[in-house]
Formats: sequence, structure tokens, C-alpha cells
Amino acid sequence: GTYVDGVWQIDTAGALVREFVDLDRIEVLPGPQGTRFGRDSTGGAIRIWTKRPTEEFGGNVTAVAGSLDRRDVKASVDVPFSDTVLSKWTAASLSRDGYIENLTTGEKDGAVDQTIFRGDVVWNATDKLSMRFNYLYNDNTFTEPKVVDAIFRTYGDPGIMDVIGLPEFYGQVPGVEPFSAANNQAGYPGGKVGQWQNRSNMTVANNMEAEQVMVDINWDFGERMGVEFLTAYTDQYNKLANDWDGSQYDIVYDLNQEDNELWSQEIQFSGERGRISWLGGAYYWEQSTLQRQTRNVVGEFFSLQYDINAVLNGPIWTGPGPAGMPSCNQIIFNAQTGINPGTTPTIAGAAQLRGNGYDRIPHNERDGYAVFGDVTIELGEKNQLSVGARYHEENVMSEQLVFIPGVTAPRPTTPTRFHVGDPFAGTRVPTPGAPGSPLEFTYDKPTGRFSFQHTFSDSIMGYVS
Repeated sequence: GTYVDGVWQIDTAGALVREFVDLDRIEVLPGPQGTRFGRDSTGGAIRIWTKRPTEEFGGNVTAVAGSLDRRDVKASVDVPFSDTVLSKWTAASLSRDGYIENLTTGEKDGAVDQTIFRGDVVWNATDKLSMRFNYLYNDNTFTEPKVVDAIFRTYGDPGIMDVIGLPEFYGQVPGVEPFSAANNQAGYPGGKVGQWQNRSNMTVANNMEAEQVMVDINWDFGERMGVEFLTAYTDQYNKLANDWDGSQYDIVYDLNQEDNELWSQEIQFSGERGRISWLGGAYYWEQSTLQRQTRNVVGEFFSLQYDINAVLNGPIWTGPGPAGMPSCNQIIFNAQTGINPGTTPTIAGAAQLRGNGYDRIPHNERDGYAVFGDVTIELGEKNQLSVGARYHEENVMSEQLVFIPGVTAPRPTTPTRFHVGDPFAGTRVPTPGAPGSPLEFTYDKPTGRFSFQHTFSDSIMGYVS
């Protein structure tokens, strides 16, 4: 689980190339987590905190230039409106060219272009009451720095795969360069592709655009007790492209788009007395995800099993394959005729059968609530015992929308652009129980957590949980 200023992030795609400006600290918490804050996370948590506004007017500008035409500019300014109302305004532009040479497109993969803006206002109403209003915008465009690092044959030579189904992979079709280590593997001794090169025909870049609005209210009442109200809304739009084979051929590639929305409300009560500290809270959220998942696969992949069955068990299937799959005879015909005249060179038959794979519009909604609590006891100077509990209830709805002819954006036929038009336009399946109709279910679960921690020295700590 990843959290920014206490807010759980609905999707962490592209997180490795995302930069946080004016970073205050990063907390890495061992899992499981779910008894100390709202959205649970089995594998632990990464909590990222940005710097809060200060009481003094001031700012800083940082510029970085480097290889690969790197140009980074970051600026931040603190503007106190009064003794009690403080603000911080941050902007950044980060760019760098790619470092993987693409022999097919002539471009450089691994490029990054990121724009960041954040507005942060804190109102310290009293000594015991403060409110923080935070807006974050992040637009991140990047290309995957991929190389093909290994290619292995999985069948003998000659073998059934060389004759039926995928003969073009192994150089059995004149004029079609085989998909092999010598032709496609980066850094292969004596091969055509260097260590920092690829032959992918994917030309579109990934893009992540996200907005987050957060209101954090903290109120201390009594000497050792406090309450926090954390309200947040996140809207994230992703365009993600993936050329799975990394070659100059249209073998398997994905062009996906998704629109994620999340609204959450968290309340935490906390306090301490002597060696005992505690907290308890409740969390509610609503989450919606619309996706357009488009996968294009060369036709032979989908007919392979039928081809093998035909050869081993005979007779050869001559009619249309199950569920509309191409028949064995169709595949053999495509392999024998090779590349269609007038088409871009590719794996034989792919120009005809590129429609294989899938093209769908999944729609998912989740909402739920959780109550949680945790007590920590200091046992002497070096030992710490924590006991926590959580109750979690969640409602899930999942469905596949139906395309609207002439309205839903058509399926792209090449890996050179995303869907043009509205990729999510669709209607619900009206018949309950039919394929794609809404599937709804609810689940709930009480869980507990126990952790014992011992400090061996200033630099060594161990725990069991």
C-alpha cells in the first residue's frame, strides 16, 4: 500500500518514475498494516509525506542539467498570509530523453516528462485546532526502457511447432526474419541488437494524470488525547501501453486506458498515558474504476492448441474453430502464403488475424468501511508490545459494458496510437446472469495483529509479528 500525506493511492502504476518535490520523509512500515490507519495493506505500507508550510516567507529554486538532455526545474515558496494562516506553493518540470535505442522506430525509450503542481494551506485556528488543505496535480509521461534479455526455444528443431502454427518464428517462411536470440536479444554475442537496444514497434508513450484534494483536521482535546478527520478525493487517468514481445512484429501488445476515482473519509482518536499509547478509528471509502482493456495477439497463438490436436489426433479441423477461433487449415494457409501484399512486414498472418485477443470495458465499483484500533505498551527501555484489531466490510460490483456502435471508440489496429474517441462509452448488460452482467457480492472479516519489538542497539532492531 502506498499513501501520500496519509491518503491511500488507488493505483501505483508508474510510481518508480514519479518524483515527489518538497519531500519531508518516507516511512516504510512492515506488514500487515490495518490496525493503525484506514485502508489496510497486507504487505506493509509506504507512507510519503510532503513538507508543510512554514511561518516565514521564503522559497527556493533548483535547476538540474545532465546527460540525456536532462532538464529539471523545481520551485517552492512559503507565503504566510498571517500568523495563523500559512501556505506553500510548489511547481516542477522534470524531463529526460530515453537511453534505450529503438532500432525499429529510431526513437529512444525510457524518456520521462513530468509536471507537478501543489498548493498547501494550513490554518492554525487555535493552539489545539489546525486544518490543512492540500491540492496535488501530477502529469507524468514516460516510455518503458525495455530490452529483450533472453529468448529460448521451447521445442526441438525440427518439431511440430516448425511445421504447423508458428513456422515463421523459426525462419521457415521466406522473407520473414525469425524471432530469435540473434535477431532480437539485446547484447547477444554476434547478434543484431546491442546491449542498450531493442526492436519494439511500440511508439505510444504511457501517461498518468492524477489530481488529489485533501482536507486534514486535527483537534487536541484534554492533555493527552486528540482526534483527526482526514477527507480526500483522488481522480487518476492512465494510458498504459505494453509491447510484451519487444520485437518488430505485432505478436502480443496491450493498449489500455483507465479512469480511477476514490473518495475516502477517515477518523482517528489517539491518546497516551504513561507507557501506554493507543488509537482507534473508522474508515469509509467509495472507489470506481472504468477501464478499456485492448489486447492484440497474432492469430496463431489462439489456434495453436487446435493445431496440435489436429496433428496428433486427426483428422484436421476444417470448419470454423470453437468460439470463432480460426481453424487449423486457415493457419496453415496463412503460414504458406506468408505476408499479405501491401501490408507492413510482420509475422505471417498477423495482418489478417490481428483482431484476436480481447477488447472490453470492465467497470468496477467498491465501497466499504472499517473500524480499527491498536494499543502499544512500552516494556522497559528496549521492548515494545503492540496488539491491534480490525473489522472490515466491503461491497464489490463488477461488470463488462457493451459497446455502442458508432459511439464507443474503435479498437486501434496498430501499436502507434491509443483509442480515438470515448474509450469507455458502453451500456450495461440488461439480462441478469448473462455474460458481462453485474456481479455483486459483499464480504466482511475481523482480523487481529500482534507484534513484539526489541531494540538491540542504536542501529539494530528486531521484531516478530
